[in-house]
Amino acid sequence: MRRKRLLAAFIPCLKYGTLRYAPVPQGFSASLSYNLRVELRSLLLEMGNTIVPMDSDDDHDAKKRLQDAGAFLDTEHNSAVAKANDISPSEYRARKSKDYLKPEEVYECEKFRIRDSYGMEVTESLVEKDEGGRLVRAIASMEAILSEPGGTVVDPHTNREYPAPPKIVADKDYSERDKLPLSMDWGNYSARWLARFNLGLHDILKRLVAGSEITADDPHLVRMTEIAIQCAAHIKAILGFTVPADCQPIWLLATLIEQLGLKLVNRKEGPRGEQVKIHSLAKQELEFALHVIAHRERKRARQFATRGFSQFAIVPKCLKTVLGMGLRRSRVSSSAGVLTCAGVRCWSWRKLLYRNYGSWKS
Repeated sequence: MRRKRLLAAFIPCLKYGTLRYAPVPQGFSASLSYNLRVELRSLLLEMGNTIVPMDSDDDHDAKKRLQDAGAFLDTEHNSAVAKANDISPSEYRARKSKDYLKPEEVYECEKFRIRDSYGMEVTESLVEKDEGGRLVRAIASMEAILSEPGGTVVDPHTNREYPAPPKIVADKDYSERDKLPLSMDWGNYSARWLARFNLGLHDILKRLVAGSEITADDPHLVRMTEIAIQCAAHIKAILGFTVPADCQPIWLLATLIEQLGLKLVNRKEGPRGEQVKIHSLAKQELEFALHVIAHRERKRARQFATRGFSQFAIVPKCLKTVLGMGLRRSRVSSSAGVLTCAGVRCWSWRKLLYRNYGSWKS
């Protein structure tokens, strides 16, 4: 399994007949990096491939040619996605379940994903900006941290209260655990939200989105920096970046903002020699992110209108029967999430009763 995953990471490089340098994470040692390359080389040779050494690592001309070739391939990919045919949601779902897709089908699926994620026409610039879904994931994180907490959670061992993640964050964690119950490789979106919230990013970002400006000596920003230095190991593990011992407030804020698909800009204010940098959010990135967030909200509202209404229409008919049956877990199909009760099919009944009953009742 490990060798298959290793090979899958290099398929984009191999399909163009060129084996580029292996992207090894920075935390790996040099010996581990070497072992991974040796294992990949042996695996490719076993599959019948021929590896021809091109140039050494210190050949700058060859490195420049590879960089130019990579930029050309990226441009061709962006153009192919933007010019691909449009497909329906049902076609997209059917193709995602297949083991192999033709190149044009891959481009069509990618175009559908981008159009569905951003709610706008797919152009070459949008495909480049998307970076394989990285931007929309960052904007989803921005939407999450701007949302208010979903209440409080009390630790039964310490009796301490912690902010609960918003519903949109908790639902993503629930969905991954429902779809992949036997996998431990979940997203843990609630942990990332809680890390950003405990740093104080929720309040600072709301001020910046509203149009406020901030300086390096802002009390909330100084407090964020102090917490980040104290919890540097946790931030590295959860948010994925290293907090230096001499961390500067603006650098920390810019790093956190960049993870949300935004950018900080600054201007100077004051007389010469006493100028102070005042920072704010870049308008272009902010307007784009707010447009995508509005699209995501409309999309959720449509899904709730189409799916939620049918759920709530069924619940009153079988609610009394379901609550009175004392159902056991073994009577529920976890794969399909369906319960047959007195001839009525109630989808996702556990979530429906315990999470949505209040909304139905009102």
